[in-house]
Amino acid sequence: MIVSHKNQFVFFKPMKVAGSSVEVAISQHCGEEDILTRTNHFDELDSSDYEYPTRNNSIKRELVGDEALLFMKESGNIDRVTPALAKSGITVEIFEPRFHMHALPSQVLDERTSSYKKITIVRNPWDMLVSFFWWSFYTSPAGYVDSKGVARLDNSNLGFNVSSHPEAAPVGSDDIDTLRRKLEIFCQMRGDFRGPRGLEKNQNVLDWFVGISQEFYKIEHDIVLRHETLQRD
Repeated sequence: MIVSHKNQFVFFKPMKVAGSSVEVAISQHCGEEDILTRTNHFDELDSSDYEYPTRNNSIKRELVGDEALLFMKESGNIDRVTPALAKSGITVEIFEPRFHMHALPSQVLDERTSSYKKITIVRNPWDMLVSFFWWSFYTSPAGYVDSKGVARLDNSNLGFNVSSHPEAAPVGSDDIDTLRRKLEIFCQMRGDFRGPRGLEKNQNVLDWFVGISQEFYKIEHDIVLRHETLQRD
């Protein structure tokens, strides 16, 4: 998601529509005061194809006590917490994203941005679902890179993998009938998802994905790019 005050537009990034590539292209035309959410997936963070900064999208928050200890544990820094420090109390300042990379129009538009041009992407919904099917099992780990340049895995990212759901996980050697059967199983499964609406537990896969996707098209957009003609658009 990008909010460009310089150019007065908001780019909304639905899931599985090549949104990261579009963000890379248009972020080059953004100003220093604009908001760029970037990505939290390590393969995109490490790739020169996705080299663009997070900008103006952080909010400082203070964690205290047990919440601070949990953060230190999940970020791999619990060894820095001595028994004396844990006993006396610990406070940690963290920077959290202001907007999710797939922020919804209802979460972004306000008095200032409501007059901006609204831009998004559409894609054949069947292709979106098939892409989400493969992505759910083979997406790269997500997290952040700390001040020392060390990658810290975000353990709160929940999903599916080949070992946990072999009955639904697609593999390259599957024939078309097997893939169709696995996709049907996948669409009926339930899981925990962390998206623009936060952590949502025990959700039906198809209902969750369709519900999130529909949220992007409840407003009237000024410019709608098509995934199938993306370069031209």
